[in-house]
Amino acid sequence: MALLLATVSEGTEFDFTSETNSEEPWSYADTTGSTMVGRQVGFRLSSGSSSYRSRSSCSNNPSTQSHPGCRQCDQCPMGLAGRMVRNGSMQALISAFSRESGVLERWFSELDLDFVLVGTRGSNNAGLLATNDHCSRWGKGLTVMSLVLSGSITQGQLRGDWQTARAIRDGVASIKNYSVVEAGLSTVALSDAEPYGLWIARFAEACFSTMLTFAATLTAEQHQRLTFKLSRLLDMHSYISNAWETLMPSLLGESRLLLSNEMKNLVRKIDSDFSRERHRLGEAIWRMTQETKALISRKDSWETIPQDGDIHKTTELILEFVTQFLKNESVLNSIVWRFSDFWYDTSAINVVMDMVHDMERQLEEKSQSLSDPSLRYFFMVNNSHFIKQKLICSYKVPFWSLCGRNLKVESYVKTYLEVSWGPVIACLHNTTTLSFRRRSSLAKFHSEFKKICRVQKLWKVRDPDLRFMLRNAIISKVIPEYKKHLEERKDHQEENSIDFQRSSTEDLEDTLKELFEG
Repeated sequence: MALLLATVSEGTEFDFTSETNSEEPWSYADTTGSTMVGRQVGFRLSSGSSSYRSRSSCSNNPSTQSHPGCRQCDQCPMGLAGRMVRNGSMQALISAFSRESGVLERWFSELDLDFVLVGTRGSNNAGLLATNDHCSRWGKGLTVMSLVLSGSITQGQLRGDWQTARAIRDGVASIKNYSVVEAGLSTVALSDAEPYGLWIARFAEACFSTMLTFAATLTAEQHQRLTFKLSRLLDMHSYISNAWETLMPSLLGESRLLLSNEMKNLVRKIDSDFSRERHRLGEAIWRMTQETKALISRKDSWETIPQDGDIHKTTELILEFVTQFLKNESVLNSIVWRFSDFWYDTSAINVVMDMVHDMERQLEEKSQSLSDPSLRYFFMVNNSHFIKQKLICSYKVPFWSLCGRNLKVESYVKTYLEVSWGPVIACLHNTTTLSFRRRSSLAKFHSEFKKICRVQKLWKVRDPDLRFMLRNAIISKVIPEYKKHLEERKDHQEENSIDFQRSSTEDLEDTLKELFEG
């Protein structure tokens, strides 16, 4: 069999010393956009033919990091892993791990994961652990590790006998256009050499043990906002699940080929570490779903109703959770099946929509505490519309549910118009003798109109589309009735026009277009 190093192109050099190569080194950290000023990385790969520093628009989303379509991208995990396997750098690194100290640290440094080693060695730097950037880099590093090690196993199996890789242990630090034939090993059987698959398993166990220990530290971190923590937990669960699905089939396949108890124990330990951390994360995520439900039911969550009809702060908070749950539907589905004790919690959608229904009931109930019926229904319009828009943006909620919520918003708008602007319009039709003596119907209309506009101008509608729709709905309800009344006054000459200064319909419309600015 040819050595794996036969795939290394001419001009490629591996340097395990701390000295700087004369040629510009390629670094994984370069592709992450991080700065490594003044750092002397122990493991470097330099190439005379190219410098792999290209940038890409590839997403860091856990669900897309190992997509085959990213194979040619230098920045994404798939592209990075493929390059590391093809150019032989990983084979050299793994062989060095079996005989040198500090290789793991150099590997983590090259992956820009120094903070993982800091975090697993008793650091109490909460600020360091609480940054989203570190979580993202940790996830990308975990993905690259799983792809690289799985690819190394697969490449070795395709090439045949792993034992000839023992030649790397001859202490060669720089290899240029190296081949098995040149080493005189094409017909030599190294009976005392350990299988290279065992080296990979040892290296993998050391890497993932460290990475998963850091994950446990992140899971236990308390100094963070709840929605931020949920987002982190869901992302970490995706990273770990994807890494497990990528790595374990290759390791299990290799363990069946090697009749080694150590190999089987290593694979069993790696699998156990992954399973334990996935279970820990699943428990934490499920606990947060229950805490979200409890938050909805707590009376103190809804005590303060905005007096400007704005979206309730609890509505915003719950929908932040809901958005995270829906965005990670596949993750939550597996967690629901594992941890739920209720027969109706069969999917993430069921759990989330149950939260939304509970929240809507609470909003209905708490809105009754508002003495002004106009404000009550305006508040419900604002919150119901906000809920509907968030669910639409998730692209996960069933169409029938969205249609029902659209009808609900329309119903609240209709009721708001009736209770708020119906009495104003009624002033135009109040022509009894007693009322006429006190104040003309037109004067009373203007008085009520100005009063309600003065109040509702301070009410708040954040969504410009909803604000535009409400203003137009009010104009469509009020202005035609006002025009009709002016026509009747002109025909019957009920009042002396000198006594009243009529506002034109344009003036009324301009006033209505200033409503709901908050």
